[in-house]
Amino acid sequence: MAARVRIRPLRGERGLTTLELVVLSVVLGVFAAITIPAYLTYRDRSDSGHAREGLRAIVPAIEDYREEHGTYTGMTLARLRTFDRRLDVSRYELSRVTAAGYCLDSDGWRKGGPFAAIERGGC
Repeated sequence: MAARVRIRPLRGERGLTTLELVVLSVVLGVFAAITIPAYLTYRDRSDSGHAREGLRAIVPAIEDYREEHGTYTGMTLARLRTFDRRLDVSRYELSRVTAAGYCLDSDGWRKGGPFAAIERGGC
């Protein structure tokens, strides 16, 4: 016959003491204090990297437009799409287009002309 196993606390054991619960809470708090900021920083770097990569992806189309027309004047996102069909132009905002430059914005990052660096902020 199969024996029935009964699990019972030993005499005098009643569970976790208050001190053990406090120590457990402190350990979990320290763990959360370390991991949550690290995760948020990682996520922010990932989002900003994605936005900067998007700006880098459209630059060849912009330069192809300038090669063909000799100027940036008249450049629109729809016209840039004719140079690269894979571009998702809904991610970008193009403004201040002049003969010598432009301002391109995507998810809080901008490129303020052909020789400008990609930096945080809008146009």
